[in-house]
Formats: sequence, structure tokens, C-alpha cells
Amino acid sequence: MLRFIIPFECGSIELHATRTSERVNRTDQIFAAVKFEMLNKEIAMSIPQLEPIEMVLKSRGVSRSTLYAEIKDGRWPKPLQISLRKRAWLTDEIEKMMRFYMSFPSTEEQRDFVRSLEAKRLDKEAPNVW
Repeated sequence: MLRFIIPFECGSIELHATRTSERVNRTDQIFAAVKFEMLNKEIAMSIPQLEPIEMVLKSRGVSRSTLYAEIKDGRWPKPLQISLRKRAWLTDEIEKMMRFYMSFPSTEEQRDFVRSLEAKRLDKEAPNVW
């Protein structure tokens, strides 16, 4: 009897086969399971990661009122509206902003950078509007 154990992040699959024909079927099942797991990882990587306001405030070290003042002034990107009462930022944008702040930009440079980030966001959301 053959015994296959396939480890995955969320557990493992254990398959048993006794005859040659079963071995072939089990091998096909193994390849299908591996393909499925790889596809799940690929899909997970393509989904944009979002950060709620609590995480943004913690990583920035500012108060909620300061963050919203910077958004109003154009020095921080606007959040995406997830639902009626929930907003979040793209993790990628937060990381870019944090790296950009390390260069001690002027207020106008900050505004230009935020405009470019938001323009890229709009291009990704609706590339073929017309």
C-alpha cells in the first residue's frame, strides 16, 4: 500500500492506494490538490491588502484628527470606502507614503505624491471607462 501525505498551509491531505490503477488516480488527485493550492496562493497575492484606520494611526504615530487634517490638506491619500461605515487604505500606498516621508519632503511634494498615488489607484480601478 502506498501512502501519500501532502502538507499545506491549512493542513495536509493523506491519500492511500493499494493497486496500480488506484496509484494513478491518487497521483492525479495529488497533482490536482497541488495545483489548487498554488492557484489559491496566486489569487491571494492578487487581492489588494487593506489597512483599517487603527493600523494606519499606529504605523504613523499620529492622532485621528491629525490624519484627517492631512487628508483634507492633500498630504495623505484618501481612504477607500469598503462599506457604508468602513474605510481602509491600500497597504501598498501606506508603505509608499512611509518610504516617501523618510526623504523629508516639502508640503507641495507631499501633495504631488498623494495626487500621483490616487491617480494610479483610479487607473487600476477603472482602466477602460471610455
